[in-house]
Amino acid sequence: MLIENKRLKAKELEDLEREKLEDIKAQQAYAQMLEKQEQDRMKEIKAREDRQQLFMNHMADTVIKEQDARAAEEDGKIKRWEQQRELAERREAERRLQRYREINERTKEFLFQQMEDRKRQERIEKMNNDEQAKIWEVDRLNSLQEEKRVTEKSKKVNHDTAAFLKQQIDEK
Repeated sequence: MLIENKRLKAKELEDLEREKLEDIKAQQAYAQMLEKQEQDRMKEIKAREDRQQLFMNHMADTVIKEQDARAAEEDGKIKRWEQQRELAERREAERRLQRYREINERTKEFLFQQMEDRKRQERIEKMNNDEQAKIWEVDRLNSLQEEKRVTEKSKKVNHDTAAFLKQQIDEK
């Protein structure tokens, strides 16, 4: 039974370690995915800025003086729109990053709680095993005492019988 308990405990420890490694790998994969999304967003912003710059250069070469005022107004609108859009994208990226951090924190808390639950379960099992060992020890001691009592009683009965028989023999 002790060997079986050791074997089960070793298997539980292996399972616990394997689960920890799987959880760590999942977190790393999720972090990599978020980093890739952030890189893609940055590339898109850079490409947009490049297109804007190209557009601005083209307009500067082809627009006549009369259209400068309209172009400046248009550029202002585009910049404001782009700034608003970039601000919205930045807020969205910050929101996603905050959500990632919250999920990461909840995952850590969940994993920590799992570890605490497992430790608590192991302590309970150890206490149960210790209690069972104490019970077995008490049973063993009680059994030894009972066996000793029965042996002494048997010796006393045999001694009393021998004395009685000896007395009868002496009387005859």
